[in-house]
Parts: sequence; C-alpha cells; structure tokens
Amino acid sequence: MKLVGRSVLVMFVGQCLLLPVFAQKAAPAVASDGPTVGVEILSDTHGANLNPYMMAMISDLKSRWLSEIRTGRSANQAGESIVSLTIDSDGHLSALHLDQSAQVDLDRAAWTTAKLERYSPLPPALKSSDLKLRITFSAN
Repeated sequence: MKLVGRSVLVMFVGQCLLLPVFAQKAAPAVASDGPTVGVEILSDTHGANLNPYMMAMISDLKSRWLSEIRTGRSANQAGESIVSLTIDSDGHLSALHLDQSAQVDLDRAAWTTAKLERYSPLPPALKSSDLKLRITFSAN
C-alpha cells in the first residue's frame, strides 16, 4: 500500500503550523486556547507547493470563523464541526458537506464560514481541475 503525503495547516491566534499527515490518518492533536481552523488537503497535489494559497485561505477562514462565533448564538459554545468541500479551478465552491457535527449553532457558523461564494482561483502549479479539502472548525 502506498501512502500519499498530505499536510494540514492549523491556524491559532497569530501563528500557523504546517503539520504532516498521511492518507486516512488523523492529524496530530495540538493544544490551543481558543478557536482554531485546520485544513487538510484531500486531493493529490502532485508535489505542488500550495503553502501560500493555503495560508491565505486559512487566514480568511479564521477571520470569518471568529466573526461568526463571536456574534451568533454559538458565542459561548464549545465543540468541533468538520466540513468537506471542493473548490474548482476558478475558485467556485462545487461541493460542501458537513462531516462531523458539534452543536447546531456551531455547525451553522462553520457552514456559513465555509460557504464562500468564491474562493481564490487555484494556483497554476496545481495541475488539477479541483481541490478537495476537509476543514475543522474548533471552538473552546
């Protein structure tokens, strides 16, 4: 069995960590005090460097996530909502699925955060028509 290398970018308040993961294995747990956004690349990147693209995406998602959970009913809730999504080469969201539910209000905030009308177009270095991601939204 051949393992395909993957990476997970996790953004904490003010810092980012790039954590390696492989195939179907879960990302290592990282302790944090506060809301986090983690992104796992599910697509085969064929070695393309997506770090700048992913860092910008995580920064945007983190900002939107913080806004959603601080202003809505989910403000004092804790949990983890996980969504999977697919972005086409032009940056349009072509699929969105709730993979793991926390609480209704947190799920709603995660869904709203992930459901951008348009993401940035995929980098030309990625020789694929789409990019599949799993995003973990955590609030504690």
